[in-house]
Amino acid sequence: MFKYYLPTGQEQNFATVGQLKNELEQINAIEWKADEETIIKWGEEEGYPTEGLLGVDKKVQFTEPVESYNMVSLAKFAFSILWQAVRHSEKYGTLIIFDF
Repeated sequence: MFKYYLPTGQEQNFATVGQLKNELEQINAIEWKADEETIIKWGEEEGYPTEGLLGVDKKVQFTEPVESYNMVSLAKFAFSILWQAVRHSEKYGTLIIFDF
């Protein structure tokens, strides 16, 4: 990791896509041992409950009240998003910026 400046002039921590890829591969090897096809499917099949309606106010209204979330499912969904971002970055030479 190293520090550098964004186009806005703000100093930020940077790392290589190779480093992120290596870390994701290590997490997968320890936790799931999933193949790439499975990891990509997690982006479509895991995550927050999808049984709901989008209201006029642009907020999701669940048909059933959500009392708790499946944390493993949320982790798989997030992992899939990062995995796909790394693959996209490798293929097209784009940056991945975490802004949260």
